[in-house]
Amino acid sequence: MKLYKVYTSIYEFVAGGGGNDGVAKLSIEYEKRDPSVPAPTKYLNLVSLFVEEADASLVKAG
Repeated sequence: MKLYKVYTSIYEFVAGGGGNDGVAKLSIEYEKRDPSVPAPTKYLNLVSLFVEEADASLVKAG
């Protein structure tokens, strides 16, 4: 985290009304240490992979 002063992942999970239905909302809050630092888009792939694997695991368990 040498590039960012703050980097926080926020996960929200909301159960739906139809049994196994639900919604996952993921947000990333960050503050760059320097204006030339790029946005942390490379971390989005990691978060996306995590969500896909969690979804597959939940579907399999259900």
